[in-house]
Amino acid sequence: MIVHTNKTRQRRTRRPALRVRKRQLGEQPAFAGDTPGVDWNSVLEHGRAAEGLAEFVEQLCWILYGNGVPLSYCAVDLSGLHRQIGGYSCTWTRSDGLTVERAGFRARSRATGATSTLFKRLEHGELVRAMAEPSAARGPVITDVLALPRRGDGLDRPLLTFATEEPGGFSDQHVDRLRGGIPAIITILEVLALRRIARRILKVYLGRNARRQILRGNTAHGAGEAVKAVIWVSDLRGFTRASDVVPGPVLINLLNRALDGPMNAIHAQGGEVVEIVGDGIIAMFPLESGQRIEQACMRALDAAQAALSASDALLARAPAGPRLPRMPLGIALHVGDVFVGNIGNRDRVDFTIIGPAVNAASRMEKLTKALDRPLLLTADFVAASGTPDRFQSLGMHVLRGFGDPIEIFGLARPDRR
Repeated sequence: MIVHTNKTRQRRTRRPALRVRKRQLGEQPAFAGDTPGVDWNSVLEHGRAAEGLAEFVEQLCWILYGNGVPLSYCAVDLSGLHRQIGGYSCTWTRSDGLTVERAGFRARSRATGATSTLFKRLEHGELVRAMAEPSAARGPVITDVLALPRRGDGLDRPLLTFATEEPGGFSDQHVDRLRGGIPAIITILEVLALRRIARRILKVYLGRNARRQILRGNTAHGAGEAVKAVIWVSDLRGFTRASDVVPGPVLINLLNRALDGPMNAIHAQGGEVVEIVGDGIIAMFPLESGQRIEQACMRALDAAQAALSASDALLARAPAGPRLPRMPLGIALHVGDVFVGNIGNRDRVDFTIIGPAVNAASRMEKLTKALDRPLLLTADFVAASGTPDRFQSLGMHVLRGFGDPIEIFGLARPDRR
């Protein structure tokens, strides 16, 4: 069923307020005013081969235009993609090409010419058509909007909107062509949405490297590789005491705020958070292609300084009290060989890093409180950094589980971290 409404006033096409990416116009097909129809099997083939939503939407719009549909505007809204990763939308215009923008979980489509009544009907799954009233406005204006319903089937529902500036709007033939393609379009949108959800969720919960390995099929039990990397281990001093006196929901909120700064700093410098264990973070800064070890050391050191600054700022905004102990950040950095791979059994596998270098960094981090230094570094890190004058020795220390004492360093001027 198509529901018509003539309450929509004509207005000039607006561009999205937030532009994240704009794809350049490719070679535009000529408009075919009278063609037998759209080959939707071809659309399905394009959709299956598309790298993502943006590529598919761009191809779809030019296919429609090249097959006689006077399309001026198209919007695909996946703002309800997933609570954890938010969503995004694509807007195509014949004059400007494709624009991609990020959207929050509860964001709405900005379909030009659509009214609140239109969106209320969309929520009930009706196919809605909104035609504009005649107007004396100069220049191109939207004359007809056809919005295709989001389908509630357990997936977050794609919202697809077509619009034209053609005088008189879409013809019945044009509407029939668009309606005939609904199954193909929705199928591809759902496939692309699921693909994006899978990739983003794998990244959010497992990290970039784990996602990459899993998507490549490197999931055999025990599979992995040895890599040289800078190892980061950190935790919040005072968290154990806080967990005894702070209610669970409040503690979770505090923990999320406290981990936000270090994790942002790690990601900003190209590092990867491998594990979050309670209040602790295990991360690594692997050597990128052609990169020297001193460059990885500097990235890790810059991340550590940024994380400590964020921690200090958070502590300054939330002074401690009897029922809210201070939780300053402690960080240890080390350089060594680690094994990155799948560990567990067939029912539960973790993609993590192991090795003596990880154990040494973990044991050294426990000394940040005893040595009253928020950042500790091993002699291996100092030597690999290429800038030994930036650090000062804090003496030889025995790490639990290690036989020989090791030399531990801090920043030469800890007040200027």
